[in-house]
Amino acid sequence: GNIYSSSNLSDSRITVKVQPKHLKFSP
Repeated sequence: GNIYSSSNLSDSRITVKVQPKHLKFSP
């Protein structure tokens, strides 16, 4: 699944909290 899936806006908000852990190089 794509974390940046624009079709899932509700999931995107949840992934935002998960991204920092998966993306250590995130701004």
